[in-house]
Amino acid sequence: MLARFCFFAVFFALAFSVMAPLARATGAGTIWTDKADYHPEEVVTIFGAGFVGDSTVSVSVTRPNGQVDSWETTSSFTGDFETTYQLDGVVGVYVVEATDGINTAGTTFTDAPAINLDQC
Repeated sequence: MLARFCFFAVFFALAFSVMAPLARATGAGTIWTDKADYHPEEVVTIFGAGFVGDSTVSVSVTRPNGQVDSWETTSSFTGDFETTYQLDGVVGVYVVEATDGINTAGTTFTDAPAINLDQC
């Protein structure tokens, strides 16, 4: 009886140790923002999915003026992440890229100029 118990204990331990990395390596990363266009000085929310679980994800935003802002976030066990980016009034197209070293994904969004309706 004890031998049978030990056999099953070792079997399940090995099975879970082999399957755990497979569950975490989701692959085919994608990113998107909560809106396609923002007003100056809004906060952009950036979402990611399909990255390696529990890993560091490097995020970079290339601004319309060429400046690049970069930071790191951590993906969840399932490979998802959520982070934010504060706009400061530079109008134009922003390019967002994220990578975990294996998966890389990109998207864009715009910051439209503010319109003063009192001057129309």
